[in-house]
Amino acid sequence: MKLAKKLLRRLLQTLGSTKNGPREFNRGDTLRYADVLELTRAVDGADCRFNIPVDRCVWGYGWRYSKEENPYTRFYESEESLGRFYERYCPATIEEAFSSFGSPRHADPSLPLRDPVLTEIWPKASRRHRGLRAAESPHSGPVSRQFLASERERLTHVRNSIQRNGWQPERFGGYIRGVFLVRDGQYLFKVTGGQHRAAALSQLGWSALPAIFQPGYPRVVGDWSFRCATHMDASEPGQKILSYYFDEALRGERRRFLASLQVPSVQSPNVAPSAMASNT
Repeated sequence: MKLAKKLLRRLLQTLGSTKNGPREFNRGDTLRYADVLELTRAVDGADCRFNIPVDRCVWGYGWRYSKEENPYTRFYESEESLGRFYERYCPATIEEAFSSFGSPRHADPSLPLRDPVLTEIWPKASRRHRGLRAAESPHSGPVSRQFLASERERLTHVRNSIQRNGWQPERFGGYIRGVFLVRDGQYLFKVTGGQHRAAALSQLGWSALPAIFQPGYPRVVGDWSFRCATHMDASEPGQKILSYYFDEALRGERRRFLASLQVPSVQSPNVAPSAMASNT
């Protein structure tokens, strides 16, 4: 009987529990490149949850979710840095978004920045992202004072809610969602849903983020995605933008740019939490 219970417990650990949401992949261990390939090809991959190292999770145009590499996580150290980010990071083109930092270009907010990594190879993603700049994208400036205030309030609220209630994705907001990017034996996870939650978990010291696939999107994007794209003229720029996500030199420039925005907060963002926790 003891042996049967032990085997059953091991089986449940392997499969994960479907009672508490998506089943756990790889027993909850953080993913390696080989795991990503297996997961993205798995028949039941859409039903899985998995853990991604924070420094492999990406926000917007290449910003990692490590504390020193993300405008959202930097906010928790210096509230004013987020406003400075939107003032100084105003790329006019998608290539500038990945390669130019710190020089306001007075971008037209009515013109969308379309990332071919998602929009050119997947029509649903294209429709979803069309016109984001017109609606004030959180990924670049310029933004209005109202939008900035909303972002600050949401980031503060989400972190306080997780501190108070713990991480409960089934109750508050759902899991972090996204798409894998792969290139030359490396992988990243582009976060498309739960971006504020991801920043809060990183700031609270989580070394890996629990995530699921973004419904309606491809599970993985690689160089081959653009060779198979409907718009073949998008192949070369698409592959170029994909390479920017993995470029370590550009990663270093992003770090230095964010460090230049840092000013210690006068007031801690850990203010009295809202009564609701729906944004967690």
